[in-house]
Amino acid sequence: MNTPLEIELFYRSDCHLCDEMNRQISLFIREHALEEDVAVRYRDIEERTDWFDHYREHIPVIVVDREEVCHYFFDSRSFRDALSTHGVGTEGQP
Repeated sequence: MNTPLEIELFYRSDCHLCDEMNRQISLFIREHALEEDVAVRYRDIEERTDWFDHYREHIPVIVVDREEVCHYFFDSRSFRDALSTHGVGTEGQP
């Protein structure tokens, strides 16, 4: 079995956009049967000064392999493209 691709979600507590982004990521992963292919790591920007300084105005942010893929709102096309760039397939899925 391959090592899952790490997806990072930079968020802040009490952020409705962050909650919605998390919901959309989870839904996408379930709908495309990617539970074994990806691992979501949650990064609270208030835990580290560098994260807070960098992301404070842009959360939530999805990062795949150090590339910022989505800001504020989930973009399924950008997310799917980022996954496929790293060999995580969504073949046959809408």
